[in-house]
Amino acid sequence: MQKKISVEFLGTPGSGKSFYFFKLQKELEKKRFKTFNYLNLFLKYYPFNISTFQSIKFEIKLRLNQSRFYLFKYINTVFDKFFSFDDEINKIIRKKKIKIFFKQYFKFLKDAYPDNNDLLSKHLKWLRNEISSIEVFKKLKEKQIILINSEGINQRISRLQLNNFNYKNLRNLNYKNFESDIVVLIDTSINKCKKRLLARNEKRISLEELTKFDQTCKKIFKLSKKKKFIIKKNQDLNKVIKQINEYFTY
Repeated sequence: MQKKISVEFLGTPGSGKSFYFFKLQKELEKKRFKTFNYLNLFLKYYPFNISTFQSIKFEIKLRLNQSRFYLFKYINTVFDKFFSFDDEINKIIRKKKIKIFFKQYFKFLKDAYPDNNDLLSKHLKWLRNEISSIEVFKKLKEKQIILINSEGINQRISRLQLNNFNYKNLRNLNYKNFESDIVVLIDTSINKCKKRLLARNEKRISLEELTKFDQTCKKIFKLSKKKKFIIKKNQDLNKVIKQINEYFTY
């Protein structure tokens, strides 16, 4: 039996990544697997040689983050205004290979979106959280753990492709170091994605941009050398769950 595996989703905005993430997580938990997203895994398994104050901070944040009650979610947002995990994350991502990746990635992202500082800021936050969690995950010796996230490094890379990014440059990024063991592509029609985005009041992404996203995600998915699955409709999820269970067990 494998000690642990990681799963990430890839797909166009509105394709249903979060929907299938929660469905997959629920089904795997029924089979008594321990499932974590990136943030919860980081909070649970961050190196144990930490101070008492850090331990309390991590425990409170983990409990707040796992709660589904509105009051706790509100407290969670207040908590974030007073406490951060930047110092702990910095200790993990100071590795040379990670620094090089960040430098290259944000150079390409800034070239593609020179005037979108909000996008750059969001991606910096996401990548810091995700990569620090991946590094913690790699060192875990505990069995029966599945790291599963609605997005992952392939989704971050897909953002670079939208402005005629040269696919050959991907070789220089070395992002494969941060890929999950299993990559799941959500293959949803562009029109259906657009309808879902409109229902969520997200009108900024045009059909043309969604088409580029779709082509990009499929290209990146094809390039991946990891174990790969495709979900085109709800019935496909049961097949994926069965295959992931077999992959994990054997």
